Amino acid sequence: MDIAQLSKQLQKAHVALLSNDETRFYASAIMIGKSEISGLIPTACTDGVNKYYGYDFCKKLSLEQLIGLVLHENLHCVLKHTMRFNEIYERDAQTIGAATDYVVNDIIHNVKGYGGWIQLPPGGLWDAKFHGWSVSEVYNFLKQGKRPDGEQEELERDIGNNPTEGDEGGAPNEGGAPNEGGAPKQSVTIGGRTYSIAEMDEHVIVDRTPEQQEKIEQELSEAVQQAVALAGVLGKDMPRAIIDAAKPSVDWKQELSQFFSEFVRGTEEYSWRRYDRRRMADDQLAPTRYDERIKELALCVDASGSMYGDLFNRACSAVVDAIEQVDPEVVRVLFWDTDICSDQEFRDNYAGVRAALKPRGGGGTRAACVVEHMQAKGYDPTCVVMITDGYLENDLTWETHIPTLWLVLENERFAPPRGRLVRVA
Repeated sequence: MDIAQLSKQLQKAHVALLSNDETRFYASAIMIGKSEISGLIPTACTDGVNKYYGYDFCKKLSLEQLIGLVLHENLHCVLKHTMRFNEIYERDAQTIGAATDYVVNDIIHNVKGYGGWIQLPPGGLWDAKFHGWSVSEVYNFLKQGKRPDGEQEELERDIGNNPTEGDEGGAPNEGGAPNEGGAPKQSVTIGGRTYSIAEMDEHVIVDRTPEQQEKIEQELSEAVQQAVALAGVLGKDMPRAIIDAAKPSVDWKQELSQFFSEFVRGTEEYSWRRYDRRRMADDQLAPTRYDERIKELALCVDASGSMYGDLFNRACSAVVDAIEQVDPEVVRVLFWDTDICSDQEFRDNYAGVRAALKPRGGGGTRAACVVEHMQAKGYDPTCVVMITDGYLENDLTWETHIPTLWLVLENERFAPPRGRLVRVA
């Protein structure tokens, strides 16, 4: 079979997905980018938009397996995996690649008719345990033996060399940390059970300008929203991951700005230190009107064990963004897990505040410790911003009169007992 013939098989796979009621709602997403056979790709890969299929790998597949592979790559695009987890791919490509594969393949395994008209190629990472899990939950489990919401199993063996039985996989992406022998990680054993982290496909990170990235994300978001709408018309249930991806993104920085503005609105003052230039044009002298600064802002960062890597970096970036937006008289930054781990105060000059932060933590999670600490210290900030992944204690209470904004980075199911909620995409 030559590339031209295999390309026809690839076209048939696309037609099968676009004509079957179980997958046709993905049509608008599948049509984004290009799909082609390449002799340079070991298995298959996507850069988040375009899909490439390795000739040597695909020529061994049945049409049913090729259909599964095509849906696999397109679901990576639909869920924006290479874009959302860019930073983790750069330092831990193998484990995050496995986590995204487990999530995608769970969706495929639950397509009606799986095992018949649609199948996955041999070696696809799938485990019924991960049904309905998010990528972050699977990644955290593979790294630490627990989900961010608290489910935990004993991590009996760190990393082994042997893939699970039947997992042929493909050439692992560079970036996975080697074990003592220098070989790439292949599996992890948790609670006496071995989970493979060998990748079936490759995930390619492409440098794009912010404008290009924004355009692509917008196109994908619209395609996913269309998919969910069409699935509803067809009476089909959509996986949780797809529904989450279809939710319109919120400009959390704008929401943050609006939240802060509520605490200076109505506090306008007049100053004769500067004249109103607009009135000076009419030969009139009038004082400048200005809004008072927020007296004290408390930024409280979740530093528990589930706030690993990219999540924690995003949380610290949110701290800097908040300070730059409001320019308060005093900023108090609290890092917390089950208790307050670090308490820092900054005044007026906030240049270099990111480098000056002293994060501590890594333990469990108990957000209520923030209120307890502020009450014990006598702190009475104008407002509080809680920055967290949203995996908090089940019996969370928030007994304070202080207006609170919750910036939640992960858990779509989290609802605060009090205060305003903004999800950070």
